[in-house]
Amino acid sequence: MTQVKIESVKKKIEKEELAFLNDSSVSNEIKANYTGCDNSDEGLRKKYIYLAQWRAKQKKEQQVESKHTIDITEIRSMFRELRNVVDVSDKRIVDLINKEVENLAEYINTTEQRKKEYEKARLLKEKERIERLLAEL
Repeated sequence: MTQVKIESVKKKIEKEELAFLNDSSVSNEIKANYTGCDNSDEGLRKKYIYLAQWRAKQKKEQQVESKHTIDITEIRSMFRELRNVVDVSDKRIVDLINKEVENLAEYINTTEQRKKEYEKARLLKEKERIERLLAEL
């Protein structure tokens, strides 16, 4: 029974190993730790854990992307509905809508900027961590 589980774990590892090692979002330290694991039961368990964590991270990122896509789709449908409802001859309503669209565009732009700043800070921390590791060597 145990041998069957080990074989199925080996097959799962073989399927995903290349994609994991080629993924640029995985740090070199983690890749080195992964490749340092041997094919003993303990080594296979560690490899499987690395791959499971990597899959979970990818799944979470995909869910975030899909939520963002849904928001954009909802916004587009709201504007389509708005075109049908709004009387274009009413200047006050048109001005109000234009103002809200500008606010929405500003919000979207600052969201992208915040994402970039967060990613930049994360990369700087990663760089500092790598420099510390190199200094220790």
